[in-house]
Amino acid sequence: MNSKRSTLILSLIICLTSCVKTDPGAKKNTDKGVYEVCIDYGCADPKKTTNCEDAIGFIMDNPGVGAKQIHVQGKFPDNSAISLDLLWDGNPSQTTFSLNEDKVGIGNWGAGAYFPVFGSVQQYNTADGGTGTATVTSYDDANQRISGTFSFKGKYFDGTSFQNTYKEFSGSFINIPIIDPNNPQSLPCAGGTGIGTGTGTGTGTGTGGGTGGGVTTTSVIYKNTTFTDINITVAGTQKLITPGNSASFSGNANLNFTGSASTSGKTSNGAQVGGLFTWNLDGNFPATGSKSIDLNIAKEYFFLKIINQSNKTFNKIYTNYGLTAQTAENLNIPSDGKLYNLGYYKAFTNSNVRAESGTNSWSWNSLALQFVVNQAVTVTANP
Repeated sequence: MNSKRSTLILSLIICLTSCVKTDPGAKKNTDKGVYEVCIDYGCADPKKTTNCEDAIGFIMDNPGVGAKQIHVQGKFPDNSAISLDLLWDGNPSQTTFSLNEDKVGIGNWGAGAYFPVFGSVQQYNTADGGTGTATVTSYDDANQRISGTFSFKGKYFDGTSFQNTYKEFSGSFINIPIIDPNNPQSLPCAGGTGIGTGTGTGTGTGTGGGTGGGVTTTSVIYKNTTFTDINITVAGTQKLITPGNSASFSGNANLNFTGSASTSGKTSNGAQVGGLFTWNLDGNFPATGSKSIDLNIAKEYFFLKIINQSNKTFNKIYTNYGLTAQTAENLNIPSDGKLYNLGYYKAFTNSNVRAESGTNSWSWNSLALQFVVNQAVTVTANP
């Protein structure tokens, strides 16, 4: 992918146990101006959270941008959180990842984020101007554990748009257990006390047995309001949501879950077109009934569609031609007058599109973007 391709990666929140060197939410290292934290599974300090269910990484296949994708997060005692989203080809051990959206698709890359309030969309993220690195110092594929260090500068996202405010973060993640849905033995939290069902003596997961009371099951429903298929994983269950449709996930009332979703434009053979858009879906099942959540594309992006009515086959498409955020993709679009969906690109008041066929070119310099969520533009090339 072109190094200027932009993508908004709203990092996925995965609950992990955390040891804190200094208070990540309020106490800042005054010498460096950096929040320093330690994400450590099974902390020895009895004052820290040590539940296995709060100490899990998540791994998933993501063939559009790399062989695999892993998410690591530490939730701190003050209810703030650090999240890392890493993508790579092959074994990531001894690998340094660039936490910078301008490096998307160039070797190993990813994103980092700090959430002042766990579960909120407000965050300091390496997208849209943030920078940083994460280094995996140990990756045990057999036992599914990962360790490493990180340092990044995040730009503030207020829930709607990025603001020109930054904070810096650094620390480590130590021996974090990973859930891999493709590996049935990946159950780092198996065992322990059970969850009771029915009345009287219940049956439970793990070695324990629950007792009485019954468990209420509720659901969370995610709707795809975008223009492309969404790959979604919630509480270890993976689904595909086509545009305009929804997926429902059920669990015990009020139970916390981890989740993620991603989408992008794709060619007919599955190669990514435009930027990758990723959602953080960490949350909890409602107390009763169900709750519905729309998966939207932020107003800082637009989806591009193109109709080629010329007598030439396009072999290259530019977006934001001549701008810092310029992208260039070798895409074959035949002159058949059909509508072709491409992908997601950064939206500016002067955003433009350019199509080329050899020495011939077509340009659209005024896209009239409305800067609303889920916006799309269709350009048409005439002879």
